[in-house]
Amino acid sequence: MTFVEFEKFCRQNKLTIFTISDLKILLNQYSREYLRLKLSRWKQKGYLNSPKRGLYMFMDAEFDEFEIASKLITPSYVSLETALSHYSIIPDVSAEVSGVTTKNTRTFKTNSSIYKFYHIKQALFSNFVHLREEIFIAEPQKAILDFFYFRKPDKDHLFFERINREIARGLNLKAMEKIANKFPAHTQKLFNHFKNVISR
Repeated sequence: MTFVEFEKFCRQNKLTIFTISDLKILLNQYSREYLRLKLSRWKQKGYLNSPKRGLYMFMDAEFDEFEIASKLITPSYVSLETALSHYSIIPDVSAEVSGVTTKNTRTFKTNSSIYKFYHIKQALFSNFVHLREEIFIAEPQKAILDFFYFRKPDKDHLFFERINREIARGLNLKAMEKIANKFPAHTQKLFNHFKNVISR
């Protein structure tokens, strides 16, 4: 199998990021060893990128960054600035794709993006929703609280100036308060400041 044939096959099957196990399901006529050898050679030639061991992606394909994040660390969900931008709560599009996981904090790099996953204890690994396929994202309220928890902004932080107040006022603050009560004191204080800011 040549790389051109492989690339055509993957594009026909909408595979832009994959593991050997993914390929084995569709290419069961080839052994795992054969596929592993081919992927390794194509990676060495610069045809494929491998952000982590066992995970491969095409160098020039258009990617769904949320899909990549979901495959890099499981379990995890998209949160912090990435989710806040997705919900238009903040106008910025972060260069870093941020996720939250119960596993160790880790950073991955691809040709176009940096993916960082922040460790959170099991009790706070909650309030995320199914976006599509195997992709999960924090609810808007949880994305804000995760941001306060991990970034620890002061009250003069640019976040409070640039927040979309119209969207923020539409959030369920009572539900958000219940979630906030599970977080440490500094996160709860920032939540109270957040309520004051959006009420102005």
